[in-house]
Amino acid sequence: MNDVPRGIVKLIRQYDIKCLVMGAASGTYESKFLTELKSKKALSVCEESPPSCLIWFVSKGRLIHTRGCAEGQDRVEVTYPVRFTRSDLGVSNVADLNVTPVMNKQRSASFLQTEKNSTINFGIEPWRTWKPVRSRPSLSLNSSKNGASDDFNSSKNGASVDFNSSKDEASDDCISSKNGAVFNSSKDGASDDFNLPASLPEAGEFESLWAAEVKRKRELEEILAQTINEVERMKKENTESVTQIQLVRATVPELESQLAESRDEVEESEEEMITAVELLISFKGKRDHMREEYGKAVREIHKLRSLVKRPVSILKGLPSLTLTFKEISEATQSFSPATKIGEGRNGTVYRGLLGHMIVAIKMLPDYGATGHLRFQQEAEWISKVRHPHLVTLVGICPDSMALIYEYLENGSLEDRLVCRGKSPPLSWQTRIRIASEICSVLIFLSSSKPPIIHGNLSPSNVLLGANLVSKISDLGVSRLIQNNSEISRNTNLAAECADPEFRETGELTPQSDTYSFGVILLHLLTGRPISGVVKMVTCAVEKGNVELVVDASAGNWPAEVTEQLLYIALRCCEKNGSDRPDLASEVLIALHEMRNSCMASMSSGASKTGRRPPPHFVCPIYQDVFEDPKIAADGYTYEGEAIEGWLNSGHNTSPMTNLKLDHCSLIPNYALHNAIQEWQQKF
Repeated sequence: MNDVPRGIVKLIRQYDIKCLVMGAASGTYESKFLTELKSKKALSVCEESPPSCLIWFVSKGRLIHTRGCAEGQDRVEVTYPVRFTRSDLGVSNVADLNVTPVMNKQRSASFLQTEKNSTINFGIEPWRTWKPVRSRPSLSLNSSKNGASDDFNSSKNGASVDFNSSKDEASDDCISSKNGAVFNSSKDGASDDFNLPASLPEAGEFESLWAAEVKRKRELEEILAQTINEVERMKKENTESVTQIQLVRATVPELESQLAESRDEVEESEEEMITAVELLISFKGKRDHMREEYGKAVREIHKLRSLVKRPVSILKGLPSLTLTFKEISEATQSFSPATKIGEGRNGTVYRGLLGHMIVAIKMLPDYGATGHLRFQQEAEWISKVRHPHLVTLVGICPDSMALIYEYLENGSLEDRLVCRGKSPPLSWQTRIRIASEICSVLIFLSSSKPPIIHGNLSPSNVLLGANLVSKISDLGVSRLIQNNSEISRNTNLAAECADPEFRETGELTPQSDTYSFGVILLHLLTGRPISGVVKMVTCAVEKGNVELVVDASAGNWPAEVTEQLLYIALRCCEKNGSDRPDLASEVLIALHEMRNSCMASMSSGASKTGRRPPPHFVCPIYQDVFEDPKIAADGYTYEGEAIEGWLNSGHNTSPMTNLKLDHCSLIPNYALHNAIQEWQQKF
């Protein structure tokens, strides 16, 4: 209650309180001795309380005012016992009394009232001889007449009044708290006598109780403050927890997104793993296939070695390999156009792969073909003829009438002279060397017993291998195609290198190859097509314009070499075979002299001593001793100026193998350069 006087009056009326003891002073008058009522609360209670209530107003242990009850009302006789002590009450602590503390520091006053015409007896003897009743910790008041026991609880005719003492002003308003102020009333009325000296000890006891109550109030306030602090702390923790929860909730979408990404990554990893497993399985399959191929290759090698070790076959001149049509087809990828490297009157040539060996497979034409027996006989004859500058026959296929030759990677002489496939031009030194090699083969064939006639010599049948070493092919092919001389003569009329006597008589002689060799010499000198080259050079010589027909792409031809080579070529191209020179006694010697002069011009040191430089000291393009050797991507060493000019002209293939270069970088070959310098210093 905020209005204390009104609350007290309300409680008096509610519980029909007949007697009341109330403090007369507030905080303002607490230190003064009062003789009359001055407190507003006391005055208000005195004026507004029901007339039936007897009120004593006390201050400092003194009774300063009594408001009696109205006439006609029952009077209450109050007898004051001696001062209660804790030992007399049989309690060791005020808290042991059966008093229920009221929250918010309320005080309780319990007044016991009996029915009308009844007397409440506290068991008190006359004044000095009264002894307090010793009881249990809960204070029991016994009535002699009705034996009623009331533990400060409201009964039928009595009530317990609680006063809010949250403020210090109301601390003295009502003195009937824990120790209980008990008044006895009787039916005949009450005595108005009040023994003031006897009430002083009572007031002191009340004051001590009040002090204890104040102390308890402070303790409760401290507990309340601690509780408030604890509540504030818990609120703060709650706020922090809510904030953390909000932060966690805010991070939930991001975490879910990361989880989804992680799941996607896991799925991708699983897919990659599956792909890797599939690749592994495929690689295992390829490995097994390669093992099978390796086994086949090993067996093929053993087969080849066994064939090589057969001296009887070699002595008989039979080819070392005899293949079936199926093997030929597999080697040429079913005769794919991509594997075709040449085609002419005498058949089509394919590049094939037998095991790990590259070969050239010549498929002979169908017209005029001989039988299998004849084919094997001619193949046997061809295989007997062996020379370093003749293409080697490595096998045959009787089923398809095919000849298997060794493969020469630099193509034919005709292709190189016209720079087909952007191949670099041949130097004049290389051309002299090739002429000398061809001449040596023809001498070897004509010196056989009986003499062997090629009969089909042309620039397209002169093949170039590594380091541009020349070899003649198609030896004896004309004998495999047809045996009728008339047909052979008519067919060879288209050959520009054919001997005029052979065209007339149809008979091949060793001089027929000499005529073809003369045409090849003119082709090497001029670089012009062989069709009409003899007539063109003859006219140039008659007019004195030889320098106009010489191939300038071969370099600076020495005048001596040009005149001598031109003289030999025109003599070989005489219409009458008897007028043609002997290759062994005349032509080869002259070519050797020209070749030696070429080697002399290639190295000054070599020219002084007359010694030839080692082959690996000579550039394959210039045919001269290296001055600035550089290594290209194909692994070959070239003169720096030559290979740079080759690459700058737009070529991206090897001058030696005609294969595409992996890169166009050049590396100086210092080791070779130092070796050349040491070799030159010796001379």
